[in-house]
Amino acid sequence: MHIPYLSDDRFDYFNNNRANILALALYAREAQESIRVNTPIYPDDLPLVSKILLHESSQKAISDEMKAACVNECTEIIKEKINHKQIQVKDYAEAVVGWAIGENVSLDVLCSTLKAVVPDIKPNNHDETGEREAIKHHLNTVVTQLKPALAPTQQQTQKKYIPLSERFTIAKNSKENTHEWVIEAYKEDVRVLAEVIRESVVNAFKLEVPFVENVTEVIDKMRLDTDEDCFRKFFATVRSKVEYKKFEELEAIQQRNDEKREILDKVNKIKSDLKG
Repeated sequence: MHIPYLSDDRFDYFNNNRANILALALYAREAQESIRVNTPIYPDDLPLVSKILLHESSQKAISDEMKAACVNECTEIIKEKINHKQIQVKDYAEAVVGWAIGENVSLDVLCSTLKAVVPDIKPNNHDETGEREAIKHHLNTVVTQLKPALAPTQQQTQKKYIPLSERFTIAKNSKENTHEWVIEAYKEDVRVLAEVIRESVVNAFKLEVPFVENVTEVIDKMRLDTDEDCFRKFFATVRSKVEYKKFEELEAIQQRNDEKREILDKVNKIKSDLKG
């Protein structure tokens, strides 16, 4: 059932399902790109939350073609600086381009800054891991260098925190109860829903389903394994890791009991010898 845009019921529904919505919001493209470049993320400011409740988008109106072209250019710039070409450089390029779009940084400025800031990493002779860490470090440097270039008003807006309830009230007060406005709000809801399914839901399935399937497969193997010796070996391996302190206590008691049993056996042997 569709809950009307900017209605109190909609905000109440968000609060009642806050944990689930915020968890899904972390799978959105903008959130994933912020995580990749270590940009702070605040729950109420997650882009998906703003889209669902306020129809706000942090993304600049840039076509997919323009973004793809910039990602390819950044990828080539980074590749020229490293030895290990098999590193997934495109992932890093997508992250920094996504950040630039979200912050309204010119893509041309981004590329020129990338060329100037990222040094030639090849002479350092890093292994793959070293080069990957170097790429991350220099991309963070690029982001740091570009931040002062952001418009002062934008920086002030970013620093000032406005509670989500207050933002919702401000938006609700500007609501128009005209026939045309309701239709446009409904159309935007449908567009946002399609975007949520296309990005957040699909990304969640991509990450979570393989993990769940792997865990399920391990459990099934344990259930179906009829080899008792194999299970005993497995249990012996993990036993000491489960309830570590309790295991130590039981092991100490068992050791004392073994020592007492050994003493009793010796006493019984002496008694038996004396009788004989």
